[in-house]
Amino acid sequence: MTDPIQSSSSSIEVKIEQQPLTCPSCPTEPNAIPVWLRDRTETWIECDNCDIWYHAVCVNVDPTDVERIENYVCSKCAQTTTQTTTWLRTSTREHSRINYADLDNGDMAACTKGERSGNKWKKLLEEKRFTANRFKKMKGGELTLEWVKKTGLDEPIIIEDPEGLDMVMPGADTTVSDIAVAVGLDHPVDVIDVSTQQELQGWTMESWAAFFEDPNRTDTLNVISLEVSDTPFASQIVRPRIVRELDWIENVWPRHLRLTEYPKVQLYCLMSVKDSYTDFHIDFGGTSVFYHIIRGEKNFYFIEPTPKNMKKYESWISSPDQSLNFFADFVKECQIVKLKTGSTMVIPTGWIHAVFTPADSLVIGGNFLHSMGIAGQLRTFELERRAHVPLKYRFPYFERMIWYAGAFYCDVLKDSPHALCPTEIDGLTELTKFLRRQLAKLDKSSGVSAEERKAIRNAMPDNLTDPSQLTRRLQRRLNRVLIQRLEVAKDELEACLVRMKREREED
Repeated sequence: MTDPIQSSSSSIEVKIEQQPLTCPSCPTEPNAIPVWLRDRTETWIECDNCDIWYHAVCVNVDPTDVERIENYVCSKCAQTTTQTTTWLRTSTREHSRINYADLDNGDMAACTKGERSGNKWKKLLEEKRFTANRFKKMKGGELTLEWVKKTGLDEPIIIEDPEGLDMVMPGADTTVSDIAVAVGLDHPVDVIDVSTQQELQGWTMESWAAFFEDPNRTDTLNVISLEVSDTPFASQIVRPRIVRELDWIENVWPRHLRLTEYPKVQLYCLMSVKDSYTDFHIDFGGTSVFYHIIRGEKNFYFIEPTPKNMKKYESWISSPDQSLNFFADFVKECQIVKLKTGSTMVIPTGWIHAVFTPADSLVIGGNFLHSMGIAGQLRTFELERRAHVPLKYRFPYFERMIWYAGAFYCDVLKDSPHALCPTEIDGLTELTKFLRRQLAKLDKSSGVSAEERKAIRNAMPDNLTDPSQLTRRLQRRLNRVLIQRLEVAKDELEACLVRMKREREED
């Protein structure tokens, strides 16, 4: 977990062994902290005025309430400022509460058949209030690499007309049976039971097509992880040009390795029946996503990955009460996007989102790491590691990709540093720090386990003979660019001061 003293989040659960045992409001007498209090000091809360962290229980805040506090002011600051503690607004309507665990364990007594088949999610979403999205809507031809580097890729982008995206997609008349034949009738597929958000085993594309196209089906099931890059179905698909230009698999991963091993995350076929729902999540490794609706409708619920929201998200996914709480209730704003047949969207790094399917839908999408989202990608990777996310649900070969990116951009910094925009330079600064931390962990005195050191070594590319030399070289070349940026900024400041002096003299 992040050190609470250095973090800007209002609250976070922290591990006792990694943090100070006491806070400024703890009892000062030896052995004055009772056992019941010691057991409840995992939750901290930060004063948004003085930035000092306290145990929630030491300042009379129930640990279960900290995520509902928008702005906390400690008692000391309350005496010297007009700020007060404020709480997140909650709906006056009754909240729907869904317990995945009970549903998964067969405790369905409180659910009607409609609720078991996914309608409970629809009911819950109808009870909530969401903000109309303020995201940019573009024409396909406007979404260029030049535009992305100039303006950044910080918010979801909606493309209602795909013309100009330079992509190829299957026709709207494509059926699930067509896909099953192209992929292979015996091809295994992971199916999600929407009511429990759990995976169902033993499905093939043949059985899935039969279920999806059955007019009398009663269950609400969802397929969101069918990767088709290595199947004949992929021949019908060309990803948007901007994705191909940004994707590190295309530009950083060694081409000769594409024949043996690479992250197979570029093309997914999503097949969702009406009322399917995927709960709030961040795409693995902080990857960005392109998303094209072949047929049907999708509603997205977006939460911006601010530092405060990310801390709340980490606390939520790590909480044993996650299944009892709707994450959007803990944040100030959740924006809704409604997509229909023919729409395309690009979701940037780290955006927290949930997805609801108002009508049977067929979607083509794909994930990609890229240079415009390096910092967010690394933050997400660290979050996944802290939260012990199973490897199956992480970006494959993530750490190896970072090493390949380090080598690739080391050459770019040497040959064409001016091709990199400020966002990329800032991201490469974080990437270099990450690689140096990885190397530091290899030292036996670092306190890292032998198993983790082995995993770090295994993640390094076989052709990387001297990783320490690479990181030093990357740092030197990056420093030269940073110095040049400072010199340019200095010249601009001096020119501004001269101009201001001249204007004053003229007055």
